Amino acid sequence: MIDLFSLGAEGVQKEHFSPGRVKALALKGVHLWIDLTGPSHEIVSELQGIFGLHPVTAEDILSLNTRTKIEDFKSYLFVILYGVYKEKNVMLRELDFVLGKDFLITSHRKKIGGFERLKGEKEELTRLLRRGPDFLMHHLVDEEVDNFIPVLELLDDVIDKIENSLTTKPDGTVLEKILDLKKRINKIKKKLIAQQEKISFLAKNKYPLISAECQTYFRDVYDHFFTVTDMIEDYKDALASSFDAYMSSMSNRMNEIMKVLSIMATIMLPLSVISGIYGMNFSYLPGAGHPLGFWAVILGMLLLIAVMVSYFKRHRWF
Repeated sequence: MIDLFSLGAEGVQKEHFSPGRVKALALKGVHLWIDLTGPSHEIVSELQGIFGLHPVTAEDILSLNTRTKIEDFKSYLFVILYGVYKEKNVMLRELDFVLGKDFLITSHRKKIGGFERLKGEKEELTRLLRRGPDFLMHHLVDEEVDNFIPVLELLDDVIDKIENSLTTKPDGTVLEKILDLKKRINKIKKKLIAQQEKISFLAKNKYPLISAECQTYFRDVYDHFFTVTDMIEDYKDALASSFDAYMSSMSNRMNEIMKVLSIMATIMLPLSVISGIYGMNFSYLPGAGHPLGFWAVILGMLLLIAVMVSYFKRHRWF
């Protein structure tokens, strides 16, 4: 899917995409926003020819999970960043930006809420394109950075459920959830660390296609990004605490089991001695010839069990 927006005297207009139309508008120096959703090789090749994109740029636009980067070419600036969205889990999505003097090309695999909202706000889009494509790129980046916070906050509920499970009945499924969430958070953190560095470049380094005024706004985005990285660190610490609590719970549970088994073994030891004595092949054993001898031994064993259990309880061994 391709959305083409051009800035005219009366504001932004959405136009039908065709290579010829894009080329004509580009030659006139009209400010353009071309948003690609799930771009094809054919479309990227056509844009490559119109705007003089490097083959490496075209390849990166078509590739998935490309590393975060900023590449400054002669006629455009190529930026790859990542956003987040909630599907079944919190997922990362790649966002590609090609910023030129009079155009901005954005590329992503699925529709993005912030992008779609801006397309429906003609006055806001007109205002941004009039200020320049760099301001449009800032707005889209800022929207995605702000979107991190509500999406990542959904992880709070997941962590709360894990912690509640630890206080009720921890089992193997709780450990699986902890390790799975830890893996996903580490993956997000890895992308965010690299992205924080690249956003700092946009905020501090000089790029011909980003005005000094616009760069001031990127500094604000950079500041906001610290909130996001702090959240990830907090979630990582919370999961580490949950993992420690789980291991402690399992250790305590094992200790309880071992305590019960030890008490049972202690009780059985004297009983085994008594039964072993009366199992010896001697001609005479006390009470062996008495009709109630067997029951007397059983009664003695039961009394011994009662005395030992009473002793253990008195000393709070269980």
